[in-house]
Amino acid sequence: MSTIIVPAVNSIAAGNRRPVQTLTTIFVALGCQLRIAMHIGSDLIERRFAGFAGLPYHSPVSRQQWEDLWETEEQP
Repeated sequence: MSTIIVPAVNSIAAGNRRPVQTLTTIFVALGCQLRIAMHIGSDLIERRFAGFAGLPYHSPVSRQQWEDLWETEEQP
């Protein structure tokens, strides 16, 4: 029995694609985590400023509900 070994076509390109895909996945995950961290940090700054100014803090969702309620009450 004899074994035939055939070199792979584009073997170098196939070997280099996997690290690039891994790096792309890592950068996308880091970007998502950075966006979440910025959102949390912004919320924390707003809360602390509201406490410093002596104003009640409303989360963005409840703030939007208050603005909608305000607009409906203004219209006769």
